[in-house]
This record gives sequence, structure tokens and C-alpha cells, in this order.
Amino acid sequence: MKSVQGYIRPAMKTKDTHSVLIVDDHSSIAFLIGEFIRGLPGFTLSGLACDAASALAALREQPVDVIVLDLDLPDRNGLDLLSEIREVAPGAKILIFSALMSQHTLGEAMRHQVAGFIEKSAPLEQLAGALHQVVAGTVALGPAAGAFLRDIVRGNTGVSALPTRQVEILRLLAEGNSVKEIASQLELSIPGVYKSIGRMKEKTGSRTAMELVLKARNKGLVKSQDEKFRVSSLAR
Repeated sequence: MKSVQGYIRPAMKTKDTHSVLIVDDHSSIAFLIGEFIRGLPGFTLSGLACDAASALAALREQPVDVIVLDLDLPDRNGLDLLSEIREVAPGAKILIFSALMSQHTLGEAMRHQVAGFIEKSAPLEQLAGALHQVVAGTVALGPAAGAFLRDIVRGNTGVSALPTRQVEILRLLAEGNSVKEIASQLELSIPGVYKSIGRMKEKTGSRTAMELVLKARNKGLVKSQDEKFRVSSLAR
């Protein structure tokens, strides 16, 4: 095991696994999550980082598929780190695993198009489920995060006036269907579905598909059977 400025690289990514970097200043929590991921089929622990500087050094050294990020870091606020992570590792999916929970925090995370937000009090099994969701191209939100995001978008207008066909696209999007699947079910072209999603984003002032779906759910246009939000990354 190699240590570089607080960064520990336990294993290399293999062909059929998703590499994960854990960023958390609490070493005991980081090691606990790391050991859990080691035993999780389909995932490889790429490394542990105890602060922002170590995380960026790790990402420059070796790209990863998923970053499990705590927002409460000793050298920088995790929210401030998001834009820099996007520059250093544009292909990595960011799953926030943090106790810092507020409308501002969720709003900023959503603005940076994170792949998910799970409360740090969540059991490891929920974290495992979130990891599977984000690598599958869907957004994972814990119950508290979902509630905060609904509060953020409450009162936004524009969704209720969407045409019927766009609502159908939105409903399928909320159920976790990819653009290709939506096009097939509604007998539309794939470019046509992308165009419709783009128009809905513009009309409702939504930056991402996740925000668009949340607004639609708040207006009662689409429903889900649970509190997990599944939005295909292809439509963002």
C-alpha cells in the first residue's frame, strides 16, 4: 500500500470492475467504507484520501469511475472542490456521502450535477445501492436529500404547462428509462427525445434532468413507488 500526502492506493482497477476513490477526513470511517467496497462485487477500491489536496493528487495520478465524497474536509469545503474535480476527472461520477445537509448544500451539489447524495448516517447497504445506481447511469438520493430537493424546487413554475407528449417523456425519464428506451416506447427518434428534454429544461429553467423530474414530481405530473430518484445520465 502506497501513501502519498494522505492518499492510500490499495488496489488497481481491473477490467470488469468500477474503481472507487473515498474522500473523508475521518480515517476510521474511510477505512470502514473501504473495507466494505473491497468486498462489494463489481467494485475496486482505488484509494482513500483524507483531504482535498490528497484527493486531487490521487485523481491526477489515476482516474477513477466513482468518487465517494464527504463535504466536511479539513483543508477545503467539499462544495468548493466539486468544480476542480470536474476539471481533473471529468468522467468520474461523484457520490456525496455527508452529514452536511441543507437546501444550500443540496442546491450547489445539484448545480454541479453530482451523481447522488446519501446521508452519512445511512447504512452501508444503502451506500452499496447508491454505488450501483450511479454506475448504471442513474441518480441516487437518500430520503433526506430527496426531501430537501423537493423543498428547493417547490413553487417553481413551467412544468404544469408541458404538452402531453413531453409529460410522457418526463414520466419515462423519471422511471429510469434511457433516451433510447424512451424513443422505442413512444416510437420517436432518439434525437427527437433529446430535443424534447432540452426544450423542457429550457421552459422550466432546469439545469439538469434530475431537477426537471423533481419539479414534475412536485407538481404531481410524475410519481414513483419509492424515494429513490432514477434519472438516466444520458438525458442530463
